[in-house]
Amino acid sequence: MLSLVSVLALSILGYLAVQTVTLARQQNVAELEWQLTNQSVDRLRKFIDDKIENFRIVVADPNVNAIGYEQQTFILEGHLAGDSSLVELSFIQPTDGFETARVVRGYDKPIHRVLGLDEPAVVAALKGENYFGPVFFSDNEPRIVLASPVTNQQGVVIGLLRGEANLTTVSPLVAQANLGESGYLYVVDQSGRVIASSSVLSNRLSRGTDLKRQPFVSQVLSTGLAPALNTATIYNSNIAREKVFAVGRTIPKFGWAVVVEWPEAEAMAVVSEVVGRLVAGTFILLLALVIVSLWLARKITKPLRQLTTAAAQIGQGKFDVVLPTASQDEVGELARSFGTMTQGLKELERLKDEFV
Repeated sequence: MLSLVSVLALSILGYLAVQTVTLARQQNVAELEWQLTNQSVDRLRKFIDDKIENFRIVVADPNVNAIGYEQQTFILEGHLAGDSSLVELSFIQPTDGFETARVVRGYDKPIHRVLGLDEPAVVAALKGENYFGPVFFSDNEPRIVLASPVTNQQGVVIGLLRGEANLTTVSPLVAQANLGESGYLYVVDQSGRVIASSSVLSNRLSRGTDLKRQPFVSQVLSTGLAPALNTATIYNSNIAREKVFAVGRTIPKFGWAVVVEWPEAEAMAVVSEVVGRLVAGTFILLLALVIVSLWLARKITKPLRQLTTAAAQIGQGKFDVVLPTASQDEVGELARSFGTMTQGLKELERLKDEFV
């Protein structure tokens, strides 16, 4: 009975311990994923903000209301040389949206275009705002349109700077964003197409892959945050082809989303190790309990069997039975009382014989 109670108690304690370890690890995994997500969002946001800030031009002379072609070309070539991600740059007239100067990486004599005053980049720049357009793909490379007003010291817009930037430079920012051996991160644009991803996914996920139909990506893009902070969603990922812990959030103003996924098998491997140790420890403890229980049972039942045998002998008139009385527990006390009773019966038997 004692062994059964012990086994039941240990089983309950073991179950509670496993549940506690599992929940603690799940919380830890979620915290690690959110930490990586937030760090990556901050890094990408700084990358974008720096690119936009470096794009803005303020002419030092407050009396300048126009910039000549040679100076325009000089400005464009300087920007192109200073930023390897820029593919092309244009200087646009704020009056009609006409390109007065244009430089394209790899081309000497580009053709000028009329963009028009209704193009989103031109509209934003005319308002004195920086413009960061939606991602589009050219030759399987993600690109964006940037635009910024060119102003004099009085804040008057005297020109517009418009350019296209290649976003392959984002890849180094997230290449090493891994968790363990198989956890990974990827960045998608507003349409769910992959812009960049961790090196772990180099052979599984290419730029431009459309993940909009993946439920979790769709949820992140539509809600801006999934799931709640410091928790993680578990679902079957089409990328990892197994269950993963996933978190994700969008980058405000730009609509991109950063998603981190960590396969459950690796993320929870430490729990399996702990459970294995708990099972081994519980088995050893149970074995010790069984051995102790058997020893206690033998220690208790042996003197009881001796008392039973002695009682049978006394019933047959044999009063010379000797019982061990060294034990100081209840069984020893019973043996001593039994011995006293035997001596009393023996004395009564002697008196009876003398009387007869």
